[in-house]
Amino acid sequence: MSRRLVTMPELVAELHISPRAGARLVARGCPVYRFGRSVRFDIDEVRQWVREHPRGGQPTPEARRHGRPRTTIGEVGDSR
Repeated sequence: MSRRLVTMPELVAELHISPRAGARLVARGCPVYRFGRSVRFDIDEVRQWVREHPRGGQPTPEARRHGRPRTTIGEVGDSR
């Protein structure tokens, strides 16, 4: 099976995302192939990565629930 390597414009068109969202995928660890200054993506690897990282590399809501509780501005130092 041969790899289908695509450019960033082809990737964002294929995934129906904005160029900015494509850049965020790369920043968050999406698989990428670099050839000098040229960047290519294996579309199947990227799709698999997106399925495994539904929040773009960030923890899922379930994982966050077990962390520090969030507070609202009114709860922080509210003296009323």
